Amino acid sequence: EGAKVKKLAETLNNDLKTQEKIVVFVNSYIEGVIKGKQNIISKMNLPKDVIVEEIHGEITHEERKRIEDELKSGNKKTVVFVSGQTADVGVDFSGADGVIFYNEPWSNYEKAQQQSRVYREGLQNPLVSKTIMTRNSIEEGMRDYSNSKERAIKKLLKGISNTDAEKKLLYGD
Repeated sequence: EGAKVKKLAETLNNDLKTQEKIVVFVNSYIEGVIKGKQNIISKMNLPKDVIVEEIHGEITHEERKRIEDELKSGNKKTVVFVSGQTADVGVDFSGADGVIFYNEPWSNYEKAQQQSRVYREGLQNPLVSKTIMTRNSIEEGMRDYSNSKERAIKKLLKGISNTDAEKKLLYGD
C-alpha cells in the first residue's frame, strides 16, 4: 500500500467520526483506484456500517440517480467514490458534509466544478473539503502549474500585464 492510500484510509476513518456522508473525487485515472479488481476501496478498512458506493463511466444513469438520492435522503453513514469525469453539470451531492479530492484535476476550474457538485443550494451541514497530496510529487507540480496559470489568467482579465513566464504559460513558446 502506498502512503497516499494509507492517508486516505486514515482521513476517511477519522472524518466518519464527525461526518455522515463523504464524497471522494478521483481524477484522471480510476482503474486500480475505484475500478477493477485491485482497487483501493477495500483497503480503506471502513467500519462495517458504512455504505460504500462508486460512480464512474460503467455505472448506469439510473444507478447514479439512486446513489445521489440515497446520499441526500438516506440516514446511514456513506462514502461515495466518484470519477471526476462523471461529475458533470446537474449532479447533486449536497447530502454530503465532506468532500475529499484523492487527486486534483488538471485545473482549478475543474476542481471548483467538482466541489460545487457537493456545495450546492440545499446543503444541510457545513462542508469540509480536503485534498490528499503526496509531498514532492508530480501532483504538487500540477497544483503549482494550475495555480500559476489561474493567476496569469486573472491578471490578463484585469488588464494587468503578464510576465514573460506567464505569457509562456498562457500561449506556449
